[in-house]
Amino acid sequence: MKVLRYAGALVLAGLGLLFAACDTIEDDKYKEPYTGSISSDRYVLLEDYTGVRCANCPQATAEIERLQEFYGANLIVVGMHPADVGLTFPHTGEPDLRTSEAKAYYDGFQMTSLPSGLVNRKPVVYGFSDWGGAVAEIISNEITYATLSVSAGLNADETELSINVSGEFIEDYKESGVINVLAMILEDSIVVTQSNNKPEFGPTPEIEGYVLNHVLRQVAGSTWGDRVLGEAPDRGTSLSASYNVAVNPAWKPDHLSVVVALVNADSREVIQAAQVHLE
Repeated sequence: MKVLRYAGALVLAGLGLLFAACDTIEDDKYKEPYTGSISSDRYVLLEDYTGVRCANCPQATAEIERLQEFYGANLIVVGMHPADVGLTFPHTGEPDLRTSEAKAYYDGFQMTSLPSGLVNRKPVVYGFSDWGGAVAEIISNEITYATLSVSAGLNADETELSINVSGEFIEDYKESGVINVLAMILEDSIVVTQSNNKPEFGPTPEIEGYVLNHVLRQVAGSTWGDRVLGEAPDRGTSLSASYNVAVNPAWKPDHLSVVVALVNADSREVIQAAQVHLE
């Protein structure tokens, strides 16, 4: 049985829409420096809404790489390819990375263009030039309310993925809204053709052999998460959840990981996040 290890320890289309907007950013704006002290028990979820036909998306990917270098494991990234958005339509003969769950989030947060991003699912949709500051604000100033521990493993023939989640609130949480667990299955090292408009990121207008990481493949339970606790859990309140998911034959088991987020069901904000990778 292949076992996934918790990477942070106990811490916490259609073609008719191909002309959907692709955000542009001033050349140097996204390169502005960001700062922020890093707390080892505070993990932040960055959702990158992207597409293989989005010519500005490689710029967002470059910013993600800079942020990951700076924040390390404290920054957890999920690549979202929403279905029925033309810029996500796959190139001929290449894997289809679109998911209905990503489209539900894209619509639910009223996004209108790619690339776009959410940092801990705050009600503001951030352009990638804003991601670093948003992450720094959370890590530096927000309370860490809960810890999360995640384990996951594949069965012997790699046809089923089991996920187990446990956690505990370490501070009183008085916000309204029940507490959900959201479990997402990701795949790394997916090779595609990527549209591009910046020569510094590769041949324009398309980069062949472009590698995508942390791509959402499926949500393990309900799209918006599964209830694990009622409103306003006190310090010391524990939680648990488990999932068994059939492995899609199109996925490469050695490239799978799992991201789990603890979410306020009313505000939809992420309280804590965790990730597991293959050993």
